[in-house]
Amino acid sequence: MKSKLILALCLLLVLQVSPFAATAAVKNPVREGSKCSKLGDFSKKMQCVNADGKLIWRELALTGSSKKYPIEDSKCFKDQVFAMGLNSDNELVKLECKWDEGKIGQYGHWTSDTWKSLCDFDPDAPKEWQSYQKFALLN
Repeated sequence: MKSKLILALCLLLVLQVSPFAATAAVKNPVREGSKCSKLGDFSKKMQCVNADGKLIWRELALTGSSKKYPIEDSKCFKDQVFAMGLNSDNELVKLECKWDEGKIGQYGHWTSDTWKSLCDFDPDAPKEWQSYQKFALLN
C-alpha cells in the first residue's frame, strides 16, 4: 500500500514539473472582441474597453501623441465605446467615443464628459450658477 502511495506522489510530482503542465497553465491569448475583466487593462496593443455594455478587448486606433492611451478630443472610430485615456490636464480618466450626429464624413472624438443628462449636476458650471443648479436639482 505504501509503495502505491509513494508511486502516486512521485507521478504527481513529475506531472507538476513536466513541460506538459507548463503549456496547460498558459492562459488563452487575448483576442479582439474577447471578454476582459477590468476597464483600462492592457495586453500588448489592446485595451479593455466598455462597448455596448460589455467589457471586451479592443485595439484602439490612437491618433494623438500618446502611444498607450487615447487623448481627449482626438479621433475615435467606434461610437459609444468607453476607454481609459488622458484628458486635457493629462490625467487618466474614463473617455467616451462620441460621434457628431448627421455630419457625413465626420469622425467621432474622445470626450470626458462627467455628466450625461441636462438634469445632472454640471461640475464645470461657473461658481455663481452652482447655487441655482443645486436649488433646481432639489426641486
